[in-house]
Amino acid sequence: MDNLFVIKSFKSLQSQGCCGVKFFLVSNSSHILSYLKASKIQTITPFISKGALVLCAFLLMFGTKIKAQSRYGNWTNISIEKKINKKWKVGLDQELRTINLLSRLKRWSIGTNIEYKIISPLRVGISYKLMDVFDEKYQNYQFRHRIQPYFDTKLSFYNFTFSVKEDIQFTTKNDSKRIKKNGKIDTYKINPAWIWKNTFKLEYNISNCKISPGYEFEAYYELNNPDGNQFEKIRNSIYLKYKINKRNTVKIFGLLNSEYDNDDNYSGKYIVGLKYKYDL
Repeated sequence: MDNLFVIKSFKSLQSQGCCGVKFFLVSNSSHILSYLKASKIQTITPFISKGALVLCAFLLMFGTKIKAQSRYGNWTNISIEKKINKKWKVGLDQELRTINLLSRLKRWSIGTNIEYKIISPLRVGISYKLMDVFDEKYQNYQFRHRIQPYFDTKLSFYNFTFSVKEDIQFTTKNDSKRIKKNGKIDTYKINPAWIWKNTFKLEYNISNCKISPGYEFEAYYELNNPDGNQFEKIRNSIYLKYKINKRNTVKIFGLLNSEYDNDDNYSGKYIVGLKYKYDL
């Protein structure tokens, strides 16, 4: 009779969605345990407890809360670098960015760069990136082109490495797919966009260890906003870098992304990501 009661209770709560399922798991955990034992499921019952069922309910609740948000994303980057000689270096990279917990591809890009070492440790370079970006307002993808000259330098003391990188981003946006109801094109307020990007990084090199933890801060400042220049976004991230061998490096990171007045390029607020680099 208890088993029949549990089944009827579950069916009656299905119409209430995930909230009903969570309530069902918590309030009927003892009945579920009895049913599992009576059903001769001997291989899994030793590992099931009331606490485990409560944990399942919590995960359901947590997952539902996150799924309702568009603020959670994932970034994956693969890059290849090649030293031509002691002064020159070239590279290629490809990146995927998602939001809504991997359910929406926000941006796909492929890029290349060339870099020149003036004196150690000062380097200058320029990069180009082709991006296919999802427009939240019009629900379609649009190509963008970005050219980015930069210079960077670093300083090492004890086991710490501090680096600074300064970039100027020049980005053109294709607005041909932004069609209003009256048939006219909804042009971007800022196009092309000029951004001054500042990157500060602090990394700790653990002795006799291939893993290096680090912190990175990025600030993006507008240079041609007709309403007045301001910070477009601020990013803070922590990471772990693992040097597999001389040629292969993997970095995992968590990033807090704060964007201001930038709805057309929203990338999510809470990001987890993976970067892989191969040195030729």
